[in-house]
Amino acid sequence: MKQTAIYSGSFNPLHIGHLEILRHLVRDFDRVLLVVSPRNPLKSTATVCDAQARLEAAEARQKLVEESRDDYKAQAAQSRQEAQQEAYHPVGRGIV
Repeated sequence: MKQTAIYSGSFNPLHIGHLEILRHLVRDFDRVLLVVSPRNPLKSTATVCDAQARLEAAEARQKLVEESRDDYKAQAAQSRQEAQQEAYHPVGRGIV
């Protein structure tokens, strides 16, 4: 069963903390739905940029995070394979 995460916020402005959370969500879930709220009820009505611009920025960054996730998975698979090869190779474990 696929797991879906929903990440909602005003992202006004989008900052490194948002991206770090998004990076973890994309790594840990099969699908991440990004919901950009038109305004945050806890903040003033002044905005750094409009909702459409924030959504586009979030989508662009999500794509970068997904690419990073793919790289992470490839590196993890390679590390597992190297560890398995080393486990079966006595010289790699210091045994002669």
